[in-house]
Amino acid sequence: MHDEGLSASRIHQAHSLISSTLGAAVRSQMIQANPAEGISLPRRMRNPMLFLSPVGVERLANEIPKEHQTIIWTLAYTGIREGEATALRRERVNPPLHELVIPDSATDVHGRKVFTSTKNYETRTVALPNSLFEMFGDHLSAAVPPEPDALVFTSTVGGPIDWPNFRRRVWKAAILRVELDPALRIHDLRHTAASIRSSRLPS
Repeated sequence: MHDEGLSASRIHQAHSLISSTLGAAVRSQMIQANPAEGISLPRRMRNPMLFLSPVGVERLANEIPKEHQTIIWTLAYTGIREGEATALRRERVNPPLHELVIPDSATDVHGRKVFTSTKNYETRTVALPNSLFEMFGDHLSAAVPPEPDALVFTSTVGGPIDWPNFRRRVWKAAILRVELDPALRIHDLRHTAASIRSSRLPS
């Protein structure tokens, strides 16, 4: 995975999933030992924290293809993680309360999407700002099948979003066009959401 260019964080996530599965096999006496234990993993590097202003979010979103604009706004204004957005389903959207229910996340493991519990293993609700609610409703009506378990955000071919591919083909090009910091990551939209929320708190 390291040779393929995956980040240390992704490798740690994959190892955690595999190790916990093998640990269950040991406890069930299906195997004698967990071969994932003791493996040397790459050290996680802390990236500088970057974030956008509301104007920056708008400039960036306007450079993203229309079918993906809503996910950029959602990440930047709710603070949910990429994997959580990938796993979000229609039945988890609560229009009357303007909120999203986040019980699941999706992780890439050797090219496959694995749906698991959230990072903290708990379901939480996230407020959908009024400024985003109408756009989100339009997205549900135009792009999401009516089935309750339909994914809210998908790739152009209808499957779960492939974030590495999205970064290469869409994200980096949009950043260059609006002349943002080339180091800006999709994860930094989570920092952006926290910054926007804090700026609106009363002094």
